[in-house]
Amino acid sequence: DWAPAQQVFDGLLTKKVQNVEAYAMLSLGNIYFANSNIPGRYSKHIGYAADFYKRILQKDTANAYAANGLGTILAEKAELFKAKEVFNRVREVSGDSIADAHLNLGHIYLAQKRHPEALQMYQSYLKRTEDGSAPITSKSRTDDKVDVLMYIAFAYFDWARQTELFNNAKAAPADERYKKAMEHLELALEENTSRNIVLTYNLCMTKLQAANCVLQKLTRNIRRTAAEVEEALNGLQKSYETVEEILKKKNEGLKVTIATTMLNDF
Repeated sequence: DWAPAQQVFDGLLTKKVQNVEAYAMLSLGNIYFANSNIPGRYSKHIGYAADFYKRILQKDTANAYAANGLGTILAEKAELFKAKEVFNRVREVSGDSIADAHLNLGHIYLAQKRHPEALQMYQSYLKRTEDGSAPITSKSRTDDKVDVLMYIAFAYFDWARQTELFNNAKAAPADERYKKAMEHLELALEENTSRNIVLTYNLCMTKLQAANCVLQKLTRNIRRTAAEVEEALNGLQKSYETVEEILKKKNEGLKVTIATTMLNDF
């Protein structure tokens, strides 16, 4: 329930002390943005958040935290070019001290299919998460680490899928990119969080795509070995068994956030 926090920050705004006022407006902007997913409140809350960030910047154009908030609003509205400019400016003004700017830039580069740049930003954020210099944005630092490992895994997965579109010898790098995706999902699983079932399913899906990639190598004029084929098929078989086990647990009443149709269609 965020209403009590909102009341506290509303009270701080009435004090008209510049630093306190800026902090209160920033906090209110963050609260509205974080709660923009409430049904029927999306447009209103996004608008309120943007207004608070803009009010701060009108009084202090160098407030990197407000600029970062405004950048997230622009990205949310799919104004990616403007958002990227804002986040790069945030890095410049803050001396690259705001870790969130790296994460936000990673999302933008990924949306633009600029996978190397996205991975660079995500890996920079991961390093800051691991050394404790990034603020906790989820339930815990472990959850933050798992989040960014999932982002990195998906960036490699999406890059591999894009590479496969060549459907010829140029698709060769896709195999290694699937492996990197699996590697990062396995790292996320090592953290043993409540999302392990989803992570396991994502790993199975990645193994499915990776196996298909290996099996299509000959038609794409890409060399493959018998060991590669055996490894791919073994991974595929284990994935089928794992997904069947997840489906069984769901049918037995275990809370699984993956749709039954997705599990059946694997």
